[in-house]
Amino acid sequence: MKKSFLKKIMVFLLILVIAGGSIFASKTSAILKLTGTIEKVFALNVTEASIFEINPSLGFTKESISTGTYYSNNLSGFTVAVSSVNGGLKNGENIIPYTLYLDDDLTGILISTVTSSNPYIFIETNAPSTASETFNIEISVAAVNENALWPAGTYKDKLRFTLTNK
Repeated sequence: MKKSFLKKIMVFLLILVIAGGSIFASKTSAILKLTGTIEKVFALNVTEASIFEINPSLGFTKESISTGTYYSNNLSGFTVAVSSVNGGLKNGENIIPYTLYLDDDLTGILISTVTSSNPYIFIETNAPSTASETFNIEISVAAVNENALWPAGTYKDKLRFTLTNK
């Protein structure tokens, strides 16, 4: 072999060794990027109300009729409100007023004052807030005037619970 060819091979091998060193250089740190998604949770559930008896002359005080649960991971906050369709327990033209107690409220709210245009906001959160909580739904019916009775029949009302983003 000629010396010039051997010299060229040696130069080529030297270049490979130098280049190979930088190719196989070890790192002392690395970055791993993570991305995850949390699905939106925004729901309100209310269990079917229990059937209750109203004493025609005495009414009743604070009876538990149902529970509700709200779920939200909205960081802007939310409200939970209630309104009444009938403004009381209704049978034809007869309406029995009642007081609604939500989430163990001690004073309650007279149901005739909460309509779809004037709902009662009983839970309000501001940003940042996420929550999942169950609340109690109770009602009381006042006694009628002395020597008076509520007319017989089945009385009904519908309460509309609304969960709203802020």
